Amino acid sequence: MIRFLVYIAFVGVFQVASLFFNIAFATIRDTEIENTIRVLSHPILQAANYDIDQVEFRLINQNIINAFVANGQKIHLYTGLIMATKTPEQLQGVIAHELSHIVNGHLVRLSEQIKHSNKNNLLISAASIPLAILTGETKVALAGLGFGHTVAQRGFFKFSRGMEEEADQGAVNLLNKSNISLQGMLEFFDILVQNEKLYGHGSIIYTRTHPLNESRRVFLKQALSQTQEPPKQKQAIYIQFNRMRAKLIGYINPLEDVLKIFPLDNQSFYASYARAFAYANRGKNQQALQEIEKLVALHPNDVFLRDSYGDVLRLSGMLDKAMEQYQIVLKKLPWASLIHLNVAHIMLEQYQGTNDDVIFNHLQQARLYEDDNPELWRLYAKIYDFNNKKLHAMISHSRFAYLMGNLKQAKSLAHKVRDTIDDEKKSNPILRQQAQDILQQIKVIEDSLKK
Repeated sequence: MIRFLVYIAFVGVFQVASLFFNIAFATIRDTEIENTIRVLSHPILQAANYDIDQVEFRLINQNIINAFVANGQKIHLYTGLIMATKTPEQLQGVIAHELSHIVNGHLVRLSEQIKHSNKNNLLISAASIPLAILTGETKVALAGLGFGHTVAQRGFFKFSRGMEEEADQGAVNLLNKSNISLQGMLEFFDILVQNEKLYGHGSIIYTRTHPLNESRRVFLKQALSQTQEPPKQKQAIYIQFNRMRAKLIGYINPLEDVLKIFPLDNQSFYASYARAFAYANRGKNQQALQEIEKLVALHPNDVFLRDSYGDVLRLSGMLDKAMEQYQIVLKKLPWASLIHLNVAHIMLEQYQGTNDDVIFNHLQQARLYEDDNPELWRLYAKIYDFNNKKLHAMISHSRFAYLMGNLKQAKSLAHKVRDTIDDEKKSNPILRQQAQDILQQIKVIEDSLKK
């Protein structure tokens, strides 16, 4: 299910400093969309000798064209960027470029550049790089770090442009090794230029974080002319990409905008898919169900469509029918952790003191991939509260608070768990260790902020 989540990331620190920085992002989670991103990125990751689980992708719900790398090996893609691309090759060009930043260790090199530019500034975190430039207030951010209008600042910008050119070269190599056309990367470059002309220079955040210049475009054109055009990718790639894009357009944009992009006389799969989510998200349940049920009737074995049908039913308040669809999906996709969470969520909404084993099983299956998902721990806390397991509920609430960035509450609850076990001489080493782990993680952050 497409779900908005405010994600708090504790970003790892550079060696120049010890500062953890909270970044709050409204992220989007959806099984089909995340699977599509993995499918699109898989050949590129293989070309870079990375396993599929070595790089994490996060989707940020903001209608702007932007992407960045943070915290080592996490690529953040904005929904606005995905919707701005028209072909999978355009999005794969962005992914290859961002992956090249990881492969070339640009975050570490950028931190070294900043350290040498101002040795007196010891409070620089990995988060400051994407955040400072992400907002477009690069001069303000650098001034806040103590740079001002100095030679060091000019050197910093040169280094950024050099990294962009290096990432372009790396992206070209990765795409060539993946047999993915370079045309998409060049087309995305042109999309950026067109948007800059349309909305004004500096209006597209991606161009602020990834400086554009004509030499980069010339390089891409030359690389394209010198490379034999690879065979077109499998048709399934284009179908998955267009479904993802239609789903995002329908869910995120105002209904009137969705109906302009996909008017009612457009009866294609993608148009109906987009309209189904647009209607469901605006409480127009009858129209939403008409659109999605028409597609399910035509494609009854499409598991991701069944998942979406469950989502629309759930948004329409038809929880039992939504459960039926989710159970169908889980028989074919037992790894689908987000759907396990959906089922547990519905069961807890309808909780009558039964089926605890089933609920816990769904949560345990979800935890295999979602251990850092606040929603998982919120649901754990809920079922423990229902069963009056106070210490288990308390540690789950603590974990939830920690993941949401509320360190004060997380610390207080973890202390209560540990102290209760110690004071009452209860034998619960697992819970006590969980509490101690949370306290230790918080201590590392607090100690870093004191330096």
